[in-house]
Amino acid sequence: MKTRNQDLENMAEEKLGACLSKIPFLRIEEIKKEPENGDAKPYFLVKLALPEGERYLLVEVKTNGQPRLAREAVNQLLRYRDSFPEAYGVFMAPYISPNAAKICAEEDIGCIDLAGNCRLCFGQVYIEQEGKPNLFSKKRDLRSLYSPKAERVLRVLLNNPREAWKIVELVDEARVSLGQVSNVKKLLMDRMD
Repeated sequence: MKTRNQDLENMAEEKLGACLSKIPFLRIEEIKKEPENGDAKPYFLVKLALPEGERYLLVEVKTNGQPRLAREAVNQLLRYRDSFPEAYGVFMAPYISPNAAKICAEEDIGCIDLAGNCRLCFGQVYIEQEGKPNLFSKKRDLRSLYSPKAERVLRVLLNNPREAWKIVELVDEARVSLGQVSNVKKLLMDRMD
């Protein structure tokens, strides 16, 4: 697990450098990897040289960019700014969804993902790139027919055994996602063989 996090840190540092290298009047002077200890510190503290002077970026890297973790990262970055009041916070993850990017933008926090999407807005710097697909998505299979959501789908099917259900109707009746119904259907079909 530590190796995977180290790889993520290295890729994040590379992607940050690549994103900032697009700005002709900006130069990265130093990237400090802060050690984990009792004090709350960001993954990276980046010192930038700009025409108007020095600027710092506080970078928080997470293994996932879903909105829940984006909120957590935003809160951490806002706490870090107590120690670095003039710094700009940046959230990084393998992929940051549009909803997670919106959460960052609402709190004036930048975001960069390893897929190539980014939004940085500080001083004279504004970079926004979106629409790159998630290169890190994993297809998850349903583990069990006995999970609460799978049971809701099965309950609807068993309560109406003679009805021929269309997937969209089953989604509405069981109040689960389309993917959940599809996974239950696939698991049931696999068990018929």
